[in-house]
Formats: sequence, structure tokens, C-alpha cells
Amino acid sequence: MKASSKDLREHVLKAVDQGHPRAEIVRLFGVSLASIKRYLKQRRETGDLSPRAIPGRPSKNYAAASSWPGRTTASAPR
Repeated sequence: MKASSKDLREHVLKAVDQGHPRAEIVRLFGVSLASIKRYLKQRRETGDLSPRAIPGRPSKNYAAASSWPGRTTASAPR
């Protein structure tokens, strides 16, 4: 699942701060109640709304493809 943009998070929290009902915010912005709670918690704890890094190791396929010899943009055929 792709993270919501920082801009969307700011708009959602601005609506919460203005006192709009959460059910209206869910319908208007297309986010879940859990996401609103998560955004509020992140703002309270860190003060930042940037999406967090996805936890865990990178996939083996991605790591293998990026380590192939000659697979850099500098050595791309012209």
C-alpha cells in the first residue's frame, strides 16, 4: 500500500483542527478513521507529517537487480 502524501495529511489534520466531524473528513478526503488517528499520533509525537519508511528488509529481487554488474545509468548503451 502506498503512503498518503504529506499534503493530504496536512489537509486532513487542518480539517480536524477546525472541528469538522471525523465522519465528514473520512467521506471528504477518502481516508479511514485509523489513518486520521495515526496522523494525529505522528504529529503529536514527532511534529512531522512525512510518511515513514516502510519497515523490513528490501526484497531479494530488488537487491539482486541493483547489484548486477554493468547495471548503472552511467554505463547504459547510447
